[in-house]
Order: sequence, then C-alpha cells, then structure tokens
Amino acid sequence: MRARVATIVALLTLLGLLGPGPAWGGVPEDIAAAAEALKAWDMAGAGAALTRLEAEAPMDPATLLLRGRHHLMEGRYQDAADFLSQATQLGGGETAEHFLGIARATADQTRDYVRHLTASGRFEIAHAPGPDAVMVPYVEEVLDAAWEHLTRTFGHTPPMPIRVEIYP
Repeated sequence: MRARVATIVALLTLLGLLGPGPAWGGVPEDIAAAAEALKAWDMAGAGAALTRLEAEAPMDPATLLLRGRHHLMEGRYQDAADFLSQATQLGGGETAEHFLGIARATADQTRDYVRHLTASGRFEIAHAPGPDAVMVPYVEEVLDAAWEHLTRTFGHTPPMPIRVEIYP
C-alpha cells in the first residue's frame, strides 16, 4: 500500500498537482485518497479525504485543486472556480489552470439555468430558460425509463438526484 501511495504522490508531483513543496504536512495518503475517489466518482469518499486535507493544509495548491475538482464534479461551478483560482495563484500548475477554465466557462453558461427535479426524485434536469423547457418532460420520461435497466445492467445505483444539464 505504501508503494502505491508513494507512486501516486510521485505522479501528482510530476503533474504539478502538489505545487512547489510539501506544504501538505505529511498527508500524502489523503491526497491519493481524494484523487482516487474523484477518479472513481466517489464524491463522499473524496469529500471525507478533502475534509482531512483541509484541516491539515487548507491553502496547499493540491488541496485547493482537488476541492475545486470536487465542486466541479458536483455541479458547483462557481465554487469550483473560486478554489481553482486560488490553486492557480498558489502554483497549482497547468492542471489547475485547465480545470479553472472549465469551471469558469460552465459557471457562466449555467448561471441562469432553470432546475427541475423529476417526479421520481432520481434526476435534476437543468436547462436555459426558454425553448429548452419543452424538452424537459421527454427527457424525464427517457431517463426514468432507462433507470431500471441501467442500474440493473451496471449493478450500481448512484446517489440521487443525478444532475442532467441541457446545453443550447
């Protein structure tokens, strides 16, 4: 296990995720845990690891980058942009800049979106106000019809509601 953590920390360092130095105070296991959880879309696991990281090194570029990615994956685009901006300013490297661009653009695009929770509560459909609203009942019907088949096929029931964004 230690070899795997050391390998992950080395890779994160090479990718510029750890910034200029080990300000994270010896918690590479939490950095690796957060990164692995995000990769697996395990938002609860990532959140737990990030909470530990934030207690130890709240302003470390790696902590900020990972929290920014966590917010991005949760659809909290402005929060993601705020964390990723800090990560970039503190030396988070090209990776932080890349995700910052995505977070800012998506925050701008979705700022005024209308949100609709489906009757089943399984999905939250977000769309621009106006003509896209006509699609919502059809999207809801298709998503709910596919739910049973897909959860059975993949043997997994994801946390709900699942965010579905319709872009113009």
